[in-house]
Amino acid sequence: MALHPANNMKEVDISSTPIDKKTVQKLIADFKFTPAPEPKNIRIPILTPTVDEDVPGSDPEPVYDSATQDDIQGNIIPGFNRDHQHFLFYDIGDSKKSKTFLKWIIPYLASMEEVLAFRHLFRSLKLRVGESITMLCSTWINIAFSYRGIAVLESLKDADSFGDQSFRQGLAQRSGYLGDPLDPRHKGHPSKWVVGGTNNEADIIIIVASDSPGLLDETVALINKKAGDAGMSVICQQRGETLPDSLRGHEHFGFKDGISQPGIRGKLSTAPGDYITPRYFANTDSRRLFFAKPKQR
Repeated sequence: MALHPANNMKEVDISSTPIDKKTVQKLIADFKFTPAPEPKNIRIPILTPTVDEDVPGSDPEPVYDSATQDDIQGNIIPGFNRDHQHFLFYDIGDSKKSKTFLKWIIPYLASMEEVLAFRHLFRSLKLRVGESITMLCSTWINIAFSYRGIAVLESLKDADSFGDQSFRQGLAQRSGYLGDPLDPRHKGHPSKWVVGGTNNEADIIIIVASDSPGLLDETVALINKKAGDAGMSVICQQRGETLPDSLRGHEHFGFKDGISQPGIRGKLSTAPGDYITPRYFANTDSRRLFFAKPKQR
């Protein structure tokens, strides 16, 4: 922030003059705060690292080659983080017909590689034009399956091959461990959930994210049509929008804790400094070995 005194501001010698509350309020009122200008005409590489060295003293980190990046969905790493998102919860219905829907949607799924490439492009253009409005627009789709969904589409054996007990049990059975109400009469009991409860567990979840509300609506409508044609039914759908004013930059549900989007360790290539998660601490700061930036570990 840049600090500019108003023209009629009076000097106060704070080293010798006691300042009461009214004087402090007057001093604050006499200052005008204006945002510092965005950097402009800064040109950085789009597809190569901007930092030419690894974090000094850090342990070697795994390299995610192109095949690995293509196999990881973009909302897992690095995260969609778009202003507008839509979540679709489906019941499969007929497994054979549902597979035709999956065959159609798979090519549209955004990979880790695609999302990172767009993020690099956006950052490069933002620094070049000097403002956040870059005219770039992205719309991404990712998919997730529940234990029951995998069992219906493939087999119980395939579903059981996932070793995580929490995943196999599902949300409703695990809710008590999270402190959710155990009394069936309580409004927060799994039997009263709109989705994921004892009687309405989703088989497939589709996440759609976009910079454009219009494109998001069009994409969601197309997905719902294709899913309906394949005999799938929508259990629930939920819209998420970026929060206004001081909450901008938080998750759509209000949190900003560095936990829901942790700093993933690893590199995109063997090039020095080509980290998946950018590192912001100075090389002289001891926190550089444990955190990517404050509160992001």
